[in-house]
Amino acid sequence: MLILVGWVVVHTNEYKLKAVMMHVRFNLILGFIFSFIYVVMLLMMVVLVAFILPSEVAVAALMSLLDRFNGLFALMLIVMSTLSHHVFRFNQTILEPSHVLTPTKKVEILTIKHRKSWLSLLVALILVDGLLFINILSHGTRLQTMSVDQIQVTSHRGYSFDHPENTLIAIQKAIDSFADVVEVDVRVTQDGEFVLLHDDNLSRTTGINQSISVTSFETATSLDAGSWLSPDFLGETLPSLRSALELSKGRVPLNLDLKLGVRQLDVIEDLVTLIDEYEMQYQVIMTSTCLACLERIKEFNPNIQTGLITYRLTPALLSNPAINAFSMKSTFVTLNTVTEITYSNKQIMVWTVNTRSEIERMSRLGVHNIITSRPTYVKEVLFELSGNQLLIQLLRLIID
Repeated sequence: MLILVGWVVVHTNEYKLKAVMMHVRFNLILGFIFSFIYVVMLLMMVVLVAFILPSEVAVAALMSLLDRFNGLFALMLIVMSTLSHHVFRFNQTILEPSHVLTPTKKVEILTIKHRKSWLSLLVALILVDGLLFINILSHGTRLQTMSVDQIQVTSHRGYSFDHPENTLIAIQKAIDSFADVVEVDVRVTQDGEFVLLHDDNLSRTTGINQSISVTSFETATSLDAGSWLSPDFLGETLPSLRSALELSKGRVPLNLDLKLGVRQLDVIEDLVTLIDEYEMQYQVIMTSTCLACLERIKEFNPNIQTGLITYRLTPALLSNPAINAFSMKSTFVTLNTVTEITYSNKQIMVWTVNTRSEIERMSRLGVHNIITSRPTYVKEVLFELSGNQLLIQLLRLIID
């Protein structure tokens, strides 16, 4: 660095050197301004989260918003930096006749009108960022682009920690809790319709000792699927997949855990048709223990992401183009497992992770997605592990 500065000094006359220093000073001032704006907007975001959202989801919300905030601010920084250099440009003409420097250097400072336009645009961008944050806070999470350097948090069976699993109210709770993805289980009724249900038998969640495969769609969707957990959820019925898609469309990605076998391959076309009807082929990932089911899905729509639920890996599975991800029980996952899957250009999801020690282990291993019944808690732990202790303490201080 010193050598570079020395070279500039030696090879530059005093007027050109002054011009260079002027540019450096201008960029330093601009950097200070944008740094100040970043800190102020960050503090405003923390205050908004603290006052608008319930305390139990505040950290998870802040974690979700921070990624969006940094992305939006980076875009604003690029735009405003470019405009700033254009608006406050430095045009200098240096004349050097007969070895005598007689500069006619002039710094072109634009009119107050141009400066006002620049400030107006800056304020407008800040307001747009603020409105986007408020909209997210008011209406729950929104679709996020998958990021290889960020662990996604999937809410298990909706928000099954304290809501009846695989119900619409559980999905809504997961959205309100800023889960990145919501996982639900899909089964088929006697008449070929899709409903959200984990067990083949209806007894555990509806009290009806009967297989869903011999139950009509009309009967299944009229059953109470909430009061088994608490009287507060009385009347929450077993939902159809269609109703879950309607609730989630444009709001949160869905992980559809297909409880299907090779004998039910004939329903795959109807399932893909339903996804296409809602134009959600880029908003769902279909996971299953049935490899043939995933391969059939790819035949009908190769754009739909698929994940194999498995306990072991083989070279054939790792190279199978019908598999985009592997869903594995966390206790079976090792560093070698993550390395093999990542090297194969596929994703790894782990389930069902609810304890701090396992969250920290999965974070160290570098998994891509954590499936949990406690999405807000997982996000809080991940946020702490990412080194944002100061923001967390500030948020808790404001809440308290």
